[in-house]
Amino acid sequence: MTTHLVFTVFGLMTNILVTAMLLTGGSAAFNALTGKHNTYLNCFKAGANLPRRPNTGGLFPAPSGRYYIHNVSPLLPLFRCQTVC
Repeated sequence: MTTHLVFTVFGLMTNILVTAMLLTGGSAAFNALTGKHNTYLNCFKAGANLPRRPNTGGLFPAPSGRYYIHNVSPLLPLFRCQTVC
């Protein structure tokens, strides 16, 4: 029981650290490429935008189900072969 708790806490702390490093690195790269804004401001803006993404369809929302059809259509022959074979 305690081992599971230790590894759960370790995993959560690692996720927080990696997220912070990705935000800081992305903000520094954006600042270096564009010269706009402060790195700290970019970290805040990127982090503040994260909770809204799942509600709006993620990073790349699918217009009119086109991406869904393109992802599912290659699987249909496989499913058909599974049921027939």
